[in-house]
Amino acid sequence: MANILSDTDQLKKLLSKAEDTGKIAWQIGQTASQIYENGTFKDFPKKNYTDFGEFTNGEFNKTEQTISIYIKIFKSFSFEDIGDLLFTHLKELTRIPDKTIRKSAVKVFNKLQRQYLENGDKNEKERMFSAESIKATIGLINRTNNPTEDEIGDIAWEVTKIKERKTGIKGADKVGEVLKNTKFDKLERWLAFEPIDEQGTVALFCLLLPLLEEVPFTFKLDGHYRNGTFSQFEFVRSKFPDACIHFNTEIGSYKTVNYKVLVEFEFYSSSYIEHLMSYEKCHLIICWVNNIDRNRYTEDIFPPIIELSEVIKTGQIIVK
Repeated sequence: MANILSDTDQLKKLLSKAEDTGKIAWQIGQTASQIYENGTFKDFPKKNYTDFGEFTNGEFNKTEQTISIYIKIFKSFSFEDIGDLLFTHLKELTRIPDKTIRKSAVKVFNKLQRQYLENGDKNEKERMFSAESIKATIGLINRTNNPTEDEIGDIAWEVTKIKERKTGIKGADKVGEVLKNTKFDKLERWLAFEPIDEQGTVALFCLLLPLLEEVPFTFKLDGHYRNGTFSQFEFVRSKFPDACIHFNTEIGSYKTVNYKVLVEFEFYSSSYIEHLMSYEKCHLIICWVNNIDRNRYTEDIFPPIIELSEVIKTGQIIVK
């Protein structure tokens, strides 16, 4: 009886500051796990709790599902690995079933959190990561086989750029620079300014498509290099991938084959890392600015890339 009373009192104190650090969340999970597995909640005096959910609701005004998150954190991480991570970070990381990938993710998040604490207000409990950056971190680790310490640093660098890019776009002017000196005269009559976001990039390509019917290019499609031209959209949508575009290529002297190329539009190509967790196929990235450095990774984890800012300047499609 004494144990359940002291353990309950300890949990109440920890839960009052549960959002402060990941280490406190881990300690909550440790104590809650002991109470649950040993069944000591049934010994609570004068309450007659018959299940763990009754106990958590009665003593902490918390559902069993909420407390189970803390228990999962306790069982998923060692206390030493948590470092400066927050409860919100650990909660997301517990969704990763693979222990090796989860361990790498902890290293990335710790590196990012240390950078934040060094550069930001240490008294401010601002969450370092958006949903997009969390997904991007997990996606990069998934695509990088057992990342080295250097690659962990590269992944952290990529994730910090997500926040910088979104901040830059949010604070941008309503229109971009004047669109001029392109290789497509008609384009300047149709579109006055350069894109500043993904939607503008899509609009630009839609206007470019009829002008690109006679511009051949080569890129790797399903393991083979194909040479051909764009012909028409099959669909454009908000769901990943953004579009399906027909790509015509000749085989031999007489036969023309039409391939359906799945395309994801991005303003910055590196924003594609937010989609690396997707199981959907994507053959090609079409972006306004290509800022992916493939040399940063031991494996080629990105699809081929077309940079529209270069296309309109040169009149050619060079796939990178």
